[in-house]
Amino acid sequence: MGDPRESSSYSVKPRINYQTVGAVNGPLVILDNVKFPKYNEIVTLTLPDGTERSGQVLEARGNRAVVQVFEGTSGIDVKKTKVNFTGHSLKLGVSEDMLGRIFDGSGRAIDKGPKVLAEEYLDINGSPINPYSRVYPEEMIATGISAIDTMNSIARGQKIPIFSAAGLPHNEIAAQICRQAGLVQREGVTNKGVHDGHEDNFSIVFAAMGVNLETARFFTRDFEENGSLERVTLFLNLANDPTIERIITPRLALTTAEYYAYQLEKHVLVILTDLSAYCDALREVSAAREEVPGRRGFPGYMYTDLSTIYERAGRVDGRNGSITQIPILTMPNDDITHPIPDLTGYITEGQIFVDRALHNRAIYPPINVLPSLSRLMKSAIGEGMTRKDHGDVSNQLYAKYAIGRDAAAMKAVVGEEALSSEDKLSLEFLDKFERSFIAQGPYEARTIYESLDLAWSLLRIYRKDMLNRIPAKIINEYYQRTSDRKAGYHESLNLSQAEAKLLDLRYSYYGIDRQHPHFGGVPGRYANRIKNSSFELDGVTYHILPNEHPTAANPHGVDTLHGGPDGWDWRNFTVASYSANSITFSIVDPDGMQGFPGEVISYITYTLGNMTWDFKMVAIATTKKTPIMLSSHTYWNLDGFANNETQSVLNHTFYLPYSGQRVDTDNILIPTGNILASQPGSVNDFWSAPKQIGHSFSDPEILGNCGFNCSGYDTCYLVNREQDGGYDWREDGNFVARLQSAWSGIQLEVYSDQEAFQMYSCGGQNGSMALKNTQGLFDDPDFPRTIPQYGCVVLEVEDYIDAINQPEWQRSKKQIYEPGGDPSVKPDDADDATSRERALPIPVGRLGFPDYNPEALDPTSTAWMKRVYMFIGEHQRLLGEVKKLPKPLAVVRRYVRQPSNGGVMRDQPEDHQDHAAEELEVVEIVKYKLVFAQRPEPITKTV
Repeated sequence: MGDPRESSSYSVKPRINYQTVGAVNGPLVILDNVKFPKYNEIVTLTLPDGTERSGQVLEARGNRAVVQVFEGTSGIDVKKTKVNFTGHSLKLGVSEDMLGRIFDGSGRAIDKGPKVLAEEYLDINGSPINPYSRVYPEEMIATGISAIDTMNSIARGQKIPIFSAAGLPHNEIAAQICRQAGLVQREGVTNKGVHDGHEDNFSIVFAAMGVNLETARFFTRDFEENGSLERVTLFLNLANDPTIERIITPRLALTTAEYYAYQLEKHVLVILTDLSAYCDALREVSAAREEVPGRRGFPGYMYTDLSTIYERAGRVDGRNGSITQIPILTMPNDDITHPIPDLTGYITEGQIFVDRALHNRAIYPPINVLPSLSRLMKSAIGEGMTRKDHGDVSNQLYAKYAIGRDAAAMKAVVGEEALSSEDKLSLEFLDKFERSFIAQGPYEARTIYESLDLAWSLLRIYRKDMLNRIPAKIINEYYQRTSDRKAGYHESLNLSQAEAKLLDLRYSYYGIDRQHPHFGGVPGRYANRIKNSSFELDGVTYHILPNEHPTAANPHGVDTLHGGPDGWDWRNFTVASYSANSITFSIVDPDGMQGFPGEVISYITYTLGNMTWDFKMVAIATTKKTPIMLSSHTYWNLDGFANNETQSVLNHTFYLPYSGQRVDTDNILIPTGNILASQPGSVNDFWSAPKQIGHSFSDPEILGNCGFNCSGYDTCYLVNREQDGGYDWREDGNFVARLQSAWSGIQLEVYSDQEAFQMYSCGGQNGSMALKNTQGLFDDPDFPRTIPQYGCVVLEVEDYIDAINQPEWQRSKKQIYEPGGDPSVKPDDADDATSRERALPIPVGRLGFPDYNPEALDPTSTAWMKRVYMFIGEHQRLLGEVKKLPKPLAVVRRYVRQPSNGGVMRDQPEDHQDHAAEELEVVEIVKYKLVFAQRPEPITKTV
């Protein structure tokens, strides 16, 4: 590589300082009497106060030059401003040290890091690529998003835009691609060298044009918090920066990418957002030059100008690197015929379409696969590159989804009753495809193989003969195949009665396909609602990300539910350790995550004991004072959704013997600050005597009890007993809640020394959530396979909700935690604990069958338990054996208690009461194998 000083052509030549500014028009300066001006030549303007600005010659005609000024023309004096022509075009100093750095739209570092020492200076307009030397794009770049990777696969060297519109989450999609993007290796092919496909040689160049400060902070914070910044070079042109700067920002990004790709031989993904802002800047310059406008005022040469950007993607013979482009543009008024998307479509090789209708139905990412297209997909997929079934599966998904959309349109006209059985099957596929395949969490990365396995799980809705786009050989190989997905699994709780009728009592999912996060068991880091998404701590007001109650002015919401849009029930946990009968997960919230102050580390341990399921949650504030309030969030139906008389839980009997008070809320369930008494016989009286959940549904007061125009319960009841008194969960009748079903004979008891208890009667369910295949009636084809309104009940153990905004409740000792305080976490195998660690005393849980002969079963034997399995992200799944109990009992107990005596957990002996009941078999936990989203690595941080 040559000397940078030579590349930059530093030489001493006499230059003329012109004071011949004839006019200033917008971002343009017109100069007269200039000797030999050159197109694209860089000029330096010196203002009367000594300030220097840079510009570029846009037009040179005779002795007249039109110069666009990058920093704007404000303050330029036509008589006193001096202009110097450098004789060079605009060049960028490039170096590998630019990775992990943040630059402004003119290429100046703005991250307070050291100055980048240039290895080479390159013209920002790039070097022309001989078409003969271009290599056809092959191999795939993975984005981690199923709708893109499976059905619109991107080849290395391809240029494929994302068509979006105002108000749609294209920025979130762009950030997710940056977090998750990587190379897909050819199956069974050994790399020729590290440059051929090694992940260390994959880089991203991200250029944002015309973004506001909030969006810029979103990108920088997201890249920094998730560790992706180290492989990203970020260029930021803000909305308040000079408009003309947007003309050069994408060229700076592409020049950097060309250096990485063709000099360092990296595979580079370039993301440009928003090209609409770039085109608006182009139109502004054109108008200032008084050029004849084209369509909708854009210059007639916009097609040519855009091609100088898009055509810089590709691969070059003799170089292992590649440049893949994903430009993002917002279509004004959602109009795909607008000149910007229209001309972009002529140049690029497909498009990814972000759909407003899907977004309005809360499906993220809202990618409509039908108008989306990747023209080079065929060269990036298939046997040897992804998997041999990839193309056929994609074609079949397209076909079935299109048929499903047609069936939905027909249903809107003729009604569901008039549809054929095949049409109803298509509607089922349509719903599941959108809710489980297209939809995925913003921090959920799926490999292409996970996405293909998920696609097969959806296609199995149809008989083999109905999959007419897939060859029989592929169907025979993959149709019956057990999924290889390294996914997490949700817990099921199963009871088998004497007649061998299996009841799965808990609603959840089979995988981490994010249809709805709160079906998980661990919402956090602050459960339930936070008013106005803000709270005050030590005189400082913190604003956290909202995710509930959207308005026109705040489309993401004005309040926060269960920790925010990226709460713990959205995220993957790390496996810290596990043994034959126990497993510990960990999750770390960095300082500033979703606006919360301070780092929080949480450990969740599950242990399968002698007929019990124990769990322990401890959260630690390590750096700053911060609010923490965890909760369980389990959806129950003690009939296993198999009651042929009703799927509702309104016939379940509920009892809260210690809860005579409740938290008052407004019509959107935000606490008002009042504590109300539940009078005997009233709608919310579950304490004076047990009663069915639906007992008071005929009472007029039930309307509005769970929010505006809502009949039912979503109520936080206070558990009133001695606050400092002892609490022994072994004592008879000491449960804080009990749920019973007369139909199944199953009883659920909750034990806790938490001081609040939320009950939600599932009034928001509407039949859109499908049952698991372990639930419902299988011998009745007409039996509903979805959860109806009031089809489940949620029992949440927690503290007072939104107490961080209710100082009069004096709950700070229960909800505000800081380093250096007591109680400390004291590990069982340690003599002491560091004083900086403060534990959140959150529940130890126990779910078991107390009536058994402890001498008859050995908890360490393989006959009792073969292995313990878990799932990542929300709850665990345990593998157990079916056991006949000497005196079986149709009672499930779920024990939840806090550590006492300074936070040290106390081991408690089991409850050995005698109960008479008919003989039955207990399947402790349904059998499923442990699989991971990725190989877990233990947390190395000492806590």
